Amino acid sequence: MLICLDVGGTVIKAAAVEQGGAVTGGITSYPAMADLDKEPLLDHIAEIIEKTAEGRAAEGLRFAFPGPFDYEKGISLMRGLQKYDSLYGVPLREALSERLAKLNLHPWCEAPPEQDRTVSPISTSSISAAGRPNSETAHRPAMLFTNDVTAFALGHLNFGRAADSEKAMFVCVGTGCGSAFSEKRSIVTNEQVACLPEHGYIYNTPFLDSIIDDYISRRGIMELSEKMLGYRLDGKKLAARAEQDEKALACFLVFGKRLCAALGPYISSYMPDTLVLGGGIMKSAGLFISPLRVLCSEKSCRLFIDENTSYFAIRGLSVLR
Repeated sequence: MLICLDVGGTVIKAAAVEQGGAVTGGITSYPAMADLDKEPLLDHIAEIIEKTAEGRAAEGLRFAFPGPFDYEKGISLMRGLQKYDSLYGVPLREALSERLAKLNLHPWCEAPPEQDRTVSPISTSSISAAGRPNSETAHRPAMLFTNDVTAFALGHLNFGRAADSEKAMFVCVGTGCGSAFSEKRSIVTNEQVACLPEHGYIYNTPFLDSIIDDYISRRGIMELSEKMLGYRLDGKKLAARAEQDEKALACFLVFGKRLCAALGPYISSYMPDTLVLGGGIMKSAGLFISPLRVLCSEKSCRLFIDENTSYFAIRGLSVLR
């Protein structure tokens, strides 16, 4: 069994996951408390791990974190993003190990040997072309980190919508616009495919007057609603208003056109056969997805909407070696 945490800016979701990706006991949500100072924030994360373990033996810990983040070393590089600023530059593997040792969770407190530290910002070399662990690397290091959308992609490549895809694209819209790409069920970046952005991250691609992240995100929705309605609403509140307000509905129509325009160049250049969208805003996909659905149909790309992003991210974490 592994303890897997999907660490978001507002919520941390945690679960125990068996070998084979089965989630046992369900997924529990905790407030992220991402604005706390370093020590209480680390204590908070350690307490979540303890509660999730429930005294059971586990093989190790797996974390999905948004970037920027040094996933190999387990060091957060987030700063000025209004989340986890206090963890900037902190070696989390060591910092959490100290706390877990005090909680008598010693087996997780050992850093993996150098030869086992294979998790990069976008993949792990011990994941085979089928997206599953190679037999010769069956040993599981105690504590591993990866990007949150990479975890989401691995979940769908192994257990979900992209299991039969040759080339897939994954996009999660939340506080920002996260992305990942796969080919033959392995995560790929610009190092393998020239048309892809660095690390497979589209968030900083130039778009309109800024970058994709500023438009295809929670703040992008809020700024759009302020411009069109005169006040800022997040996706959930805007969707509730759209049921009876044509101007609110018009905000979603504009957002849908922007989403299509932002992803369109990558759909055209990379030519994925599958596109999987995640993030909380996808609960309202019916209000804005039409332009992208038309484009995907024209490009022979299957489009899937996932409203339960963390479920597949947590299952994806279980395949990391």
